[in-house]
Amino acid sequence: MLTTSEITDKRKARRDLDNKRVALEEAVERGVCERVYPRLWRYRSTDDEARDEKLRSRAAALSLVGVDLHELLSTALSHSDATNAPELHQVRDEKSESARYKLTDARASLEQMNSDRHPFGKLQHLTAAHKGIVEVLSQMFPSTSSADEVLPTLIYAIITSDPEKMHFVSNLNFISRFRASSKIDGEAAYCITNLEAAISFLENPQVGLQRLAEKHRIQCIAVCLTSRILLALVLVLQNLPLSIGDKAACVPNLSSLVQTPCVTEQTLLLIPFTVR
Repeated sequence: MLTTSEITDKRKARRDLDNKRVALEEAVERGVCERVYPRLWRYRSTDDEARDEKLRSRAAALSLVGVDLHELLSTALSHSDATNAPELHQVRDEKSESARYKLTDARASLEQMNSDRHPFGKLQHLTAAHKGIVEVLSQMFPSTSSADEVLPTLIYAIITSDPEKMHFVSNLNFISRFRASSKIDGEAAYCITNLEAAISFLENPQVGLQRLAEKHRIQCIAVCLTSRILLALVLVLQNLPLSIGDKAACVPNLSSLVQTPCVTEQTLLLIPFTVR
């Protein structure tokens, strides 16, 4: 019969063996991924690079029309109770540059995902970004901070990131493809799910911005507009006449068209115009 000390030693040896196994798995995963990283990163049969480019375009459009953290938080909290209302107004009153500055560390962690060449390293940076976001939210909403505010803040951090370092789709897919599924749980799974949701929001702005569209219909449509239509909107503000198709039309008609709820990106892109 084993003594108490022998049982303790066996348990310790079993734990040490499990730790060595986990360390070996991590070393193998990291070593293989780093060695063949150029072949694994955005390999030819994927559309990662195209989706990253689309994400950069959507983020730039949202930044152009001035979507800020207050609007994203308002959208997230629109169906919840009003306990955050006073603090949300405080966020609205703060300068956008201030909110952007507070998320500097979170943005840096997101961008540092590009520097690691193995899934665990990328996942660590993603987790660090979430921790930075939670810390910022605890400062903004010291009494009522909740998980409902993490996603819109993550979206804002992505929108304000350096476009040249915006490879979030590629990094997310790299983690999902090459990180052992048994190791994606708990906090790691939560962070990945949030990044997936943020990317989905930005890739489908007409769906994601439906609530913002009630107050900012022109801005929501402008998310998907080409430079031709953006120029038309500038002419609207300057009250200059346009020629639409073969018929001359004044700017107020175009303004009314843009404000029409049924107008879509495809409709607007079909309208040829020239400055008269």
